Amino acid sequence: MSSSAAEATSLRLDEALFENSLEQEAILLAWLASGGAWVEKGQHVTEVLVEDVRHEILAPVSGRLVDRVPTCSVLEPGDELCRVVPPAD
Repeated sequence: MSSSAAEATSLRLDEALFENSLEQEAILLAWLASGGAWVEKGQHVTEVLVEDVRHEILAPVSGRLVDRVPTCSVLEPGDELCRVVPPAD
């Protein structure tokens, strides 16, 4: 089965944020872009808290944000935060 629609890119919580952390949990503090919004590659899209340190997470590619996890979710390294869907060709 072939499709001309581009695949969505998964935005995951980077395991590197936990390198010097005793706890392996983060809290999603806020979305800086609404669901369905167009974001540019490198744009700050969400904030997470890892052991009292805020981290802004960047969009890996340009596209529309979909399937966002809820604010205040407890996350582990590698968890999916959302998907970014590029424009259809």
